[in-house]
Amino acid sequence: MTVVASYGMVLCGNSSDDLNQRYRGRIEKVKFGVPINEAFAHDIPATLLVLLLKVNKEGPQKKDIWRAPGNQAQVRKLSHIMQHGRLVNIANFSVYTAASVIKKFLSKLPGGIFGVENEQILFNSALQNTDVDKQRQVFYRIFCSLPVPSQHLLVLLFGTFRTVADSSETYGTKMNPNAIAISVAPSLFHSCIHDGRQVKVEDVQRFKLASEVVRTIITSFGHTNLFPRECYEFYARITGRTLRVDENWLFTFQYPSRTPRDEIEPVVLAESPYDEPTTLAASISHRLSSSVGEVLHQAGAADSESCESDFLRPLTSCGGDSSRSFTYLEWVHENQARRMRSRSEWFLSPTLPAKSSSHPGSDLFTLKALPGSFSFTTEDEKKLDDTPDTIPLLSKKSFKVISHIERLNLQAKKMRQPFHERTCGTSSPKNNCFCAPSSGLPSSCGVRRRSWRVRSLKGNLLGLKTTFSRNSSNGRPGRTTASGWLGKAHESHKQPGVLLQPSHRSEMIATHDERTIEVEVPINIALVKYWGKKDEDLVIPINNSLSLNIDALFARTQVRCSLTFHSDSVTINDVELDLNEKKNHRFRRCFSCARELIRRRALVNGLDHDSRKEYKFHISSVTNFPVCAGLASSAAGFAAIAYAIGMLYDLPMADISVLARRGSGSACRSVFGGLVEWKTGCDPSGADSTARQRLPETTWPELRAVIVILDESEKEVGSSDGMRRTVQTSELTQYRASVVVPERIRRLVHAFESRNFPEFGRNVMMDSNQLHAICMDSFPPLKYMSNASWEIIRTVNEFNAENGIRAAYTFDAGPNACIFLEQKDVIAFLEQLCQHFVIDSEIITSLFLTAGDFDYKTACESQYSIKNIIVSNVGGHPRVVE
Repeated sequence: MTVVASYGMVLCGNSSDDLNQRYRGRIEKVKFGVPINEAFAHDIPATLLVLLLKVNKEGPQKKDIWRAPGNQAQVRKLSHIMQHGRLVNIANFSVYTAASVIKKFLSKLPGGIFGVENEQILFNSALQNTDVDKQRQVFYRIFCSLPVPSQHLLVLLFGTFRTVADSSETYGTKMNPNAIAISVAPSLFHSCIHDGRQVKVEDVQRFKLASEVVRTIITSFGHTNLFPRECYEFYARITGRTLRVDENWLFTFQYPSRTPRDEIEPVVLAESPYDEPTTLAASISHRLSSSVGEVLHQAGAADSESCESDFLRPLTSCGGDSSRSFTYLEWVHENQARRMRSRSEWFLSPTLPAKSSSHPGSDLFTLKALPGSFSFTTEDEKKLDDTPDTIPLLSKKSFKVISHIERLNLQAKKMRQPFHERTCGTSSPKNNCFCAPSSGLPSSCGVRRRSWRVRSLKGNLLGLKTTFSRNSSNGRPGRTTASGWLGKAHESHKQPGVLLQPSHRSEMIATHDERTIEVEVPINIALVKYWGKKDEDLVIPINNSLSLNIDALFARTQVRCSLTFHSDSVTINDVELDLNEKKNHRFRRCFSCARELIRRRALVNGLDHDSRKEYKFHISSVTNFPVCAGLASSAAGFAAIAYAIGMLYDLPMADISVLARRGSGSACRSVFGGLVEWKTGCDPSGADSTARQRLPETTWPELRAVIVILDESEKEVGSSDGMRRTVQTSELTQYRASVVVPERIRRLVHAFESRNFPEFGRNVMMDSNQLHAICMDSFPPLKYMSNASWEIIRTVNEFNAENGIRAAYTFDAGPNACIFLEQKDVIAFLEQLCQHFVIDSEIITSLFLTAGDFDYKTACESQYSIKNIIVSNVGGHPRVVE
């Protein structure tokens, strides 16, 4: 099929028939620094479109187009004219100025033209997928989700990039796809721009990924799974090129010929150095004039010099062999330093210095993999020593970068002795207490910020039965421990903990062959439930979810990792698991994912990593809550494993979230504090299915959670089996995921931010009801709630009937309840609970209440009893334990 563009005059301005109003000397304004929807009210502004067409027409013949900057005074002048909507003669401005203005417009778009989340998806796709076709599919989905004006702008940009790249050999512009990608990547992907301070390895990695994505799109331009057909037709119509579709459904473009058919010589295919797609060309030897497109694609007109040499240059090797240069920024800095040194020598020397040789060896750098620190060296130091004028700055003085892991090892050696003293001598057998932090808010467990205070907690945070007594030394309630879930396991909880930020990850013991760390990670309770998976193996949910961590209930996990271990092992509450059993396959999956992330992180940091050797993990975990009882026990356990491994190997939080998700879906929410949302994502590989903090825990410091333990036994149907049954048989699941959940999350985030408890509580209870409704809609039906659970609901409804919604219940896949309320309503609610359940004062665990705060004698005789009540803060962070 061929679509031939028509030619005509386009008038920009008022379309009224009144001649006095038709031309007012103004056109549509171009708004810089505003969101794309506001900048493009209807479509691409006329002036910006003309600039794009100018670069598309003249740019292929210009050397270093998109790389060389335009005249800055002209750039400012043209930008000012465009912002005020005045008419301008574009012919008065060079094509370099036009390209600079376009890049300026792109760089000022808030969040970039793709958006921050979409940029991360594209980076993950480039990092994880080696298949170019899958990368195109990811870009296609993101592209189709953008507004139509953004689609038009992108197809014009990348079409222009491809045209310039195809002509790089013909005109010797040296702007191949790699060079263009490096030049325009910061304008398209804002997340690859560092903060203006010292460049970090992560900044370089993001820059390389952004350049790789741009290069892939340029070389793939013309494929139907990259841009929709309508966009290719728009590009052909706007630029005046002929659109041709071959048998492989590849689109190729050229300017339409004005020569009669009998004068055109047979059509031949021009070979492209970029593998795809093939372009069409015809001879124009019998014509007096020709269009730029025909000249660019003419067969046999290419220069004999191949553009392969450009791929060997460090500046343009983004998509090639990355071992030739560790960072392009350093190469640029080196060239700048060499030029400045040459100018200084010329200025200070009475005679002209000898010209420096420009042999290829002087510009090539390799990264030698050294343990620990590493440095940049040239490939041929001997030759460079003979030519001092061309010696790079980095070859004179080695640029050392100490790896983060090595720095942690050095710090760990310094802290090992005091660390041992602390762990052996802090707890007192007499008081049986452990250290907990002080903060602006009362905390049920854990350490916040940098202040410390001793609290007499004894065994309460472990779920142990306690009795109230007044401690005269500090005025806080003391407790004497009785029996509990963990038995002797609580002895390991007497040590202090510390909140570990990513920049303070030296709180671990690390040796050359073994790494050890101990962490505490709280459980999380979902406000909007995750129920059902799109992908069982990758653990990708069918809907987004929202949660809060419960500070008082946590898993304390020690992770030991070494290459010398023969196999993985997991011990939970002093019971060693058989990892070969089918029910424990999640641990095997989690460990495999961890090993892959460690290997990838080592490659990013430039460290040696023998792929034949595998790290093995020894896990020892204790919990202070019943497992498999509907309290997200697996979430806390796998989150603790993922968080510990992430701290040991300096993994980014996004990778820690993915690793936790591979073990247990909801575990990815526990690795963050505050109000956390887990997004299902759109990447088939699950790379973008990660959790993130929506609001910090300090947004609502008065919010509390009352955990009511009704039944400690293991539930009959596990969550994974229940989800599978619901997705396969319930007709309500998809409706909830696509229609109800997005709006409910929006309302809950707004209610949490504004501290509107009635709105917050209503949505929390409605989502809990809906979860168990779709469970009952499954076949056979799933029943997780007990009669005692329904009595909890009746108690909450009676409590709210008096003064509006002040308490909100929620039930996960189990009978035990979580009641959200504010601190001021905790005592009143517990008194209401005493009227429906048999409650003993020994089962209350709280930092905020004493024995005299409310009357326990109001409890009536009831068939329902409560095994444990925990009053806790919400939104706490994981932490490393000393």
